[in-house]
Amino acid sequence: MAKISVNDEFVVNGVLTVKRFITDEDEIVIAGTFACHYYFEEITKLETFRYSITGVEVKEEIFEADNFDIIYNFNAKAIDNKQGLSNLSNEEIIKIEEDIYGNDGYVKGTVLEKGAL
Repeated sequence: MAKISVNDEFVVNGVLTVKRFITDEDEIVIAGTFACHYYFEEITKLETFRYSITGVEVKEEIFEADNFDIIYNFNAKAIDNKQGLSNLSNEEIIKIEEDIYGNDGYVKGTVLEKGAL
C-alpha cells in the first residue's frame, strides 16, 4: 500500500498503477488503475512520493462484494516522475536488482530461472 494524495485534498492508503503507451494511431495515452477503500465522486489528480498524475478522468469504477477496495480505471493527461529517473541511489538499485534477478538476469522463482524453457 502506498500513501496516495487525491485531488490535493485527501491522503489515503491505496494502490496505483499507471502506464504510458502509443496506440496504433501513434497517439500517446496515459492510463491507469487506482484502488482504495474510499469512494471519490471526482478524481482529477493522483500523487505519490514518486509520481504526479494530472488531468485524471475516471472511465470506470468497480465495486466487488467480497473486496472492500473500490477500483478506479482512468485516463490522464500527464504523468510526472518527481524523482527523476529513480528516487533510489545506484547502490540501492543494484541491490534490489540482484535480489530480484540474481546473477543471470532472470526473475528468481520463474520458469526461466528453473530452466523450463
